[in-house]
Amino acid sequence: MGIIMTRSTIREHIFKLLFRVEFHDTNELYMETLPSIDDADREYISDKTGTIAALIPELDEKIDSVSEGWPVSRLGKAELAIMRLAIYEICYDDDIP
Repeated sequence: MGIIMTRSTIREHIFKLLFRVEFHDTNELYMETLPSIDDADREYISDKTGTIAALIPELDEKIDSVSEGWPVSRLGKAELAIMRLAIYEICYDDDIP
């Protein structure tokens, strides 16, 4: 049994994986570098990241629709990952109050 993570730590790992989406096709190497974490947390992080990555075109449309003069293509990759995660949590994630 591994270490159980806080919601904040889980969100941090999801952010890091979303940032990597722009550069890598897979996140397996990152997941292997995580410390001995609980299998449920590992699966949650992986599933949540995959769900968000699948919604990237839709999330990017939402960002483009409200950002004036800053299309997704001009945004920094870290800022874009934060926005994608935030919009996903606001619009789609029933786990977030």
